[in-house]
Amino acid sequence: MIKAIIFDMDGLLIDSEPVWFRARKELLGNLNLEWTWDLQRKTLGVSTKDWVEQLYNIVSGAMTRNELQKGVTDRMLKYYANGEVDVMPGADAALKYAKDNFKVGLASGSYKELLYSAVKVKNWASIFDEILSSDDMERGKPHPDVYLETAKRLGVLPEECVVLEDSANGIKAGVAAGTKVITVPSKDIQVPQEVLDTAYAVIDSLNEFPNIVIDMGN
Repeated sequence: MIKAIIFDMDGLLIDSEPVWFRARKELLGNLNLEWTWDLQRKTLGVSTKDWVEQLYNIVSGAMTRNELQKGVTDRMLKYYANGEVDVMPGADAALKYAKDNFKVGLASGSYKELLYSAVKVKNWASIFDEILSSDDMERGKPHPDVYLETAKRLGVLPEECVVLEDSANGIKAGVAAGTKVITVPSKDIQVPQEVLDTAYAVIDSLNEFPNIVIDMGN
């Protein structure tokens, strides 16, 4: 029996990957360094510590880790405040359906301040019973920690949870936690087929999500 729905944030509820790309590209561009979509792909679903380390390896000491983190997250906070990050198709309806029928969690690799900023800007604060960032965990996605802890805080077993994800790292984390993963694969960066094959269901948009969950109960 499904008792809880746990959502990812970036790329699943909000179309944030293009603006994450823009923030990192702008920051590195100031150092005459390049940020590519191949590099962006490696940051999908990971914790703040992990993507900061990737940037740090590129800048070769030109900026500290703290400066890199602040440089990117300050830009992202500005984009959120300016309404430059769009909601993904079906997100609002999917959240309403989840809230009306289940406990609802948010488990994201996003920087904690950004996570709460996005929830506030999109008026989603009342939707979630628990909000957790991978930054609160020792290990980020693809490790299962953030999903296991969110399920625990919701008072349910992992196998009683549906996880919604878009990235390869997120899918791996949900599967490793023992949840049923429904994925809306990223349109920006391709998810390997062998990872998609581990998901309970693969859908084109969150508009399909309620019917999948209804079918689970039949």
